[in-house]
Amino acid sequence: MKYCSGCGSTVSQRIPEDDDRLRYVCDQC
Repeated sequence: MKYCSGCGSTVSQRIPEDDDRLRYVCDQC
């Protein structure tokens, strides 16, 4: 996955605050 399905911006892999797994997270929304 390279782009957000919501806004089309790039995504990066990181661990969200409320999670313990690596996820694709949108850099814009």
